[in-house]
Order: sequence, then structure tokens, then C-alpha cells
Amino acid sequence: MTFPPIVAHRGLAARFPENTLVGVSAALSAGARFLEVDLQLSADGVAFVHHDWETSRTCGAEGSIGDRSEQELCQLSASYVERFGDAFKGEPLPRLSELTALLSEHSDVTVFLEIKPQSVERFGADAVLDAVLPYAESLGARAVLLSFSIEVLRRAKERSSLERGVACESYKELMGATVSELDPRHVFCDVKSLPPSGDLSIEGRTLTVWEVIDPELARALLDRGVDLIESFSCDTLIPALTRDKE
Repeated sequence: MTFPPIVAHRGLAARFPENTLVGVSAALSAGARFLEVDLQLSADGVAFVHHDWETSRTCGAEGSIGDRSEQELCQLSASYVERFGDAFKGEPLPRLSELTALLSEHSDVTVFLEIKPQSVERFGADAVLDAVLPYAESLGARAVLLSFSIEVLRRAKERSSLERGVACESYKELMGATVSELDPRHVFCDVKSLPPSGDLSIEGRTLTVWEVIDPELARALLDRGVDLIESFSCDTLIPALTRDKE
């Protein structure tokens, strides 16, 4: 496993607007070698990097991402005014094509592309994959298709050789028959769902847990068999764990 074992959750989201190129660039500068970003589809079938179905929280614009065209979405700013004021005024809502262009310059970085269920439900698994796969596959083995949507992961298994990741709210769900059927290389779950003690490793899978900001907790989880720690604060966790390694 590449060190440091930290996944920059939506970029360096503790200090920059989430799921933006400026936030991803900051995470890379902080030493992140794993990224996780979210994908939603525009009304005309273009993949954008955005977590919510609605655009109000991060873009300050009422309505949903799937009801707007590519051109309309490119007029929005993902500056997350509620958290950052005018500090990132004008920061664009990025397309997946722009993210993969940035990552093409960082050959040692793995990106988890989380396909959000709302887009799958609205447009169907194949339409979403049509928009995502050309860009994801341009990164080769450095791209992993991640989702809570079993439907889109089933179709991804049939359509692409890219590795897949299943996200579940609970650790227990990762042991279920559905996950076994999909046979993903990567599994993700909420840190709050973990059992309080014991080995957490899952044979044949890379286990990532979200959301951790405390270095001491991160160390304890890695000691118990967690493979990767997902965090909004990669800039604090990476130096702490790197010092442990030295």
C-alpha cells in the first residue's frame, strides 16, 4: 500500500471548498496520494465533480444538478460561501474531464470516483457510466469506481476492467452476500460503525473508513487492520503519520 495511507476526502475539504480543483490541488500539495471525489450527472449527460444532488449548499443556487445543462452548471461557483465567505469566489464547479486532466500530471495518485446514487436513479446506470468511463479509463489502474449504488457497480463490472469499490454505511454490511457477489477490491464504511475492538482487516479487500481527523484514532485503526483512512484534513494526518514512519 502506498504511504501515507490517507484518502483526501473531497480534496482538502477542511480548508478549501470540497470537490473543487483548488481543493484537490491543495491535497496533492499536502502529500495525498489517494483522493476521493463525488460524481453527479448534468441534464445533458456530462459528469461533474459534486457531492450533493442539490446545488444550494456549495454553489448557493437552488435546484438540482441533474436539472441543469453543462452550460448552466459551468456558470455556477462551487465556492461554498456558507463556510468560506468570498475567499474562493468564482471557483468553478469542475467537470470530470477537468479533474482527470489535472490528475494526468500526477502519475502516483489513485482516485476513488464515487458515483452518487441520485444520478443513477435519475438517468440510469449505463448513462452515468457512458459519461464517466472514458475519463476514468484514461487514468488506467489509478482510477477506482466507487458507489453506494449496487446497480451501477454491477454494470461497471460488466463494462470495464477498472477496479471497483463498494461503499456501505456499516462495517457489517461489507460482509454481506451482495458485496461478495460484486467482489470489489475496495470497501468503504463509516468509522462510527466499526466494532469497538478486534481485527478489522477483510481478506481480499482494501478497507477504507471515513471520516477521521484525529491522528491517534488513525494510528489505532491502522494497527487494527484498516488499510486507508479517509479524511477532510489530510494536511494534518499526513505529517503525523509520516513522522511515525520515520
